[in-house]
Amino acid sequence: MARQVTATITCAGAQLAPGIDFHQVALTQTLFDHHALTLVVPFDSIEGPTTAFFSQAPQRLLGQAVSVEVRADDAPHSNEAPQQWRFKGIITDLGTSKGSDYVGSITIQAYSPCYLLNDGRQKRAFVNQTLAAIFRQVLAPYPANLLPHRLQPVHQAPLPYVVQYDESNYAFLSRLASEYAEWFYYDGQTLQLGPPQGGQEINFVADGDHNSFHFGLSLRPTKATLYDYNYLRHEHFTADTSRQQLPAISQHPYGQLALAQSEKLFAEPARVSSDTFIEGTSQLHEEAQALKAHSVTSLVTLQGHSANPSLQLGGIISVSGEGLGSRHITADSFGKYRLIELTHSVDASGNYHNAFTAIPHLLDVPPLHPHHAPPTGTPELAEVIDAKDPKKLGRLRVRYHWHVHKPQDAETGWLRVLTPYSGNGKGQLFNPEVGSQVLVGYESSLAEQPLVLGNLFHANNQQKASYSPASNGMKGIQTAGGNKVVMLDKQGEQKILISNSNQKGTAITMSFQGDGSVHIQSSGPVTVNGSVITLDAGAPGKGQTAFTGEIKMRAKTITLEAEEELTATSKKKSITLKAKQNVAIDATEKMEVKAKEKTITTTQKLTVSGGSQVDIKAGKVKINS
Repeated sequence: MARQVTATITCAGAQLAPGIDFHQVALTQTLFDHHALTLVVPFDSIEGPTTAFFSQAPQRLLGQAVSVEVRADDAPHSNEAPQQWRFKGIITDLGTSKGSDYVGSITIQAYSPCYLLNDGRQKRAFVNQTLAAIFRQVLAPYPANLLPHRLQPVHQAPLPYVVQYDESNYAFLSRLASEYAEWFYYDGQTLQLGPPQGGQEINFVADGDHNSFHFGLSLRPTKATLYDYNYLRHEHFTADTSRQQLPAISQHPYGQLALAQSEKLFAEPARVSSDTFIEGTSQLHEEAQALKAHSVTSLVTLQGHSANPSLQLGGIISVSGEGLGSRHITADSFGKYRLIELTHSVDASGNYHNAFTAIPHLLDVPPLHPHHAPPTGTPELAEVIDAKDPKKLGRLRVRYHWHVHKPQDAETGWLRVLTPYSGNGKGQLFNPEVGSQVLVGYESSLAEQPLVLGNLFHANNQQKASYSPASNGMKGIQTAGGNKVVMLDKQGEQKILISNSNQKGTAITMSFQGDGSVHIQSSGPVTVNGSVITLDAGAPGKGQTAFTGEIKMRAKTITLEAEEELTATSKKKSITLKAKQNVAIDATEKMEVKAKEKTITTTQKLTVSGGSQVDIKAGKVKINS
């Protein structure tokens, strides 16, 4: 049976339809979407009886705040608050029609103020911020008097990295709240983040007249195994929902039964990766427990109809009534339930009724968000802004090329860099420089798990270098300091060059023109150090014993210096010392020259002298003058 009510509707501070001068008032409220208000009012009450078509209604109504208050006409009991509901919204749609039942009518569509959060999709990042701080930043541009909010989430720890990725503000906040098992909804007057406030518990007496209900139990898959990997600890984590305890469910025997039977019937668990950043096993177990609680909310539901306009989204009703058995006439309690969906209706005669869906109030998490899905990342460009990784893992911080209000909104935390080769104490190290352009990809295509895939060239090249050599005949590596290794592939002139762009006179060139020549060039000193240094020219091949090569030294001055001994040996042929002017051989103590035959020849004069004595010994001595 409907309840007689009075509806008061105001728009922009003025009463829209006096008294009960309307055809219909309908309000749909849900946890997971914007509340929708539909008003159907006589055309005459807005435009006047002599107006042919829209005149002042669009200017007067569109974009304006609308307020609806519905109050029961019959007086409440002395210990009860007035039975009423209030709603504030924004008019977004307007239409007019002429039907058989009325002369003419205007249909007004309004949504809850959180509808404003549906403005353009965008990308921005949040690094090491709490849930409340992120929500405050997103909600800051919206007037508090138009979109009042209360932010009291359970999760208080800073979140390492969160990204709004091609999402509207509403979709982003809804998804973020769902990931951390937080209540997020509009209660008719205030946008709420966090557990519903206590409020007034409403007695719902199922009398079959004003109030009726349908209680349902369902068996659904509830088992899941969550897994994640933390590269900072190089650990894999798993957590099973079946091992998580929900003490509150034990107080609801039907919920406990439905859960036990569901786990028995659907024995194979789903295997899903974590939606959030996991530091350790305890966090993953918390997420598994929340997921289990989420699932339980779908096992026990209460649906009903009521004529009490006091029912409010997020509020609690205490359900009681006579037993359902035909001979059970005493009153029984059927438990307490939290309202998650409501539809209010008032007809042209002022008759009110509502329909609702509720879940057991013992569960401290909201139902699973039906539209929740982590955003999918697609590869995109970014600029390196920091390479001083505090963990020394070669990670980078980058700034995306996103259009944001401030640069920090496009900056990431520390990202790993893809490399062709890495491992424990080994790998390839070629990290991009600060200021260079990189391509960012996403692990498992998740927008909140970025990694650097590699570098890209662009036109802003300070060295004016060309990266398109003729016939693609050059490959190379060059560092920021100018150190480079260049490989030239021109047919017949293949070579490798090791040099520095800032010291062009210094280079090592290895040629592969058939003779395998190696050329070392330096405009400064060249120093070779080693405990033993061996130079082999034409080293003998397999089955050979003799060297066949040649070592040449050319310089203005050549100095050979040994701390102890200097030995020059020719195994098969001669040793020649030749100087254009003098050859000086000086020994501090003794000099010996031995040979089978010895010839000393001068073209002018030969002098042999001894400080005290000269001995000439032989079997025969000839002295000719």
